[in-house]
Amino acid sequence: MAIMTSVFPSDAASPAPHRRRRILVIGLLCTLAVFVVGVIDYFTGIEARVYPLYYLPIAVAALRVSTGLSVTLSFLCSLLWVGVMWVSGASWHPAVFAFNTATQLASFLVIAFLVADIRRRYQHQRDLSRRDPLTDLPNGRAFHEMAGFLIDGVRRTGRPFVLTYIDLDNFKTVNDQHGHLVGDRALRLTADVLRQHLRRSDFCARLGGDEFAVFMPDTDEPAAQAVLNRLLTALVNAMTAQQWPITCSIGAMVFDRTPDSVEEAVHGADALMYLAKQAGKNRVHVLRYRDDNSN
Repeated sequence: MAIMTSVFPSDAASPAPHRRRRILVIGLLCTLAVFVVGVIDYFTGIEARVYPLYYLPIAVAALRVSTGLSVTLSFLCSLLWVGVMWVSGASWHPAVFAFNTATQLASFLVIAFLVADIRRRYQHQRDLSRRDPLTDLPNGRAFHEMAGFLIDGVRRTGRPFVLTYIDLDNFKTVNDQHGHLVGDRALRLTADVLRQHLRRSDFCARLGGDEFAVFMPDTDEPAAQAVLNRLLTALVNAMTAQQWPITCSIGAMVFDRTPDSVEEAVHGADALMYLAKQAGKNRVHVLRYRDDNSN
């Protein structure tokens, strides 16, 4: 089994149908803008140079839709430009026409690929700022952002979800006795176990130190209890195999209705994790949110 760990740009975190509609609308507007610029180019004649206006829809398409659409619009802009020059009576030699068209197309393509490269670099840096370099899991910042988007989706569907808080027991002891390299190995091992035993739809992150969080959509109390018990067993077995006395305390809040904020959800799961520690550690404590909050 695999866990969803990709750190997202904001568009990717939006519900898929909404995102597809938005991309479609932007793409159509960019295409329409190309034809609008072509009309302006025609009525201003060959004396006025308005071709830089073509760069705008090409750049927007590369930034907000896709490189493929931007390249397609570059060819369309070139055809419109050469068509406008032709019908406007530009008396160029055919070879000059071909050369000018090629250079114009090249300039459009340069803009398309430059903006697309800027978008890729920005997204890469954005991902790095939201990823924990040690475990390669999303970090706390990414978790809070993604949890906010997921809770918005739950608010529309009304489906239950679970927010889980995981803390490693005795981690500090192992870290102090065996050194930080062993502690780092334990954290990476924890991340590997989470990836192997959680669903692809679950979103997991390292919040910091030896604390992890998991957002589990479409999950009720019995399912959460079963999944987290298996996860606890897998984590303890993995640590025992390394001869590390590390266990974990897991708190999980089941939400039948959406909380007011991500912070409220995290705080509830965190409180349950501390109850698990107080009860003797190495256990799962699951509670339904509405049990304590409904009238």
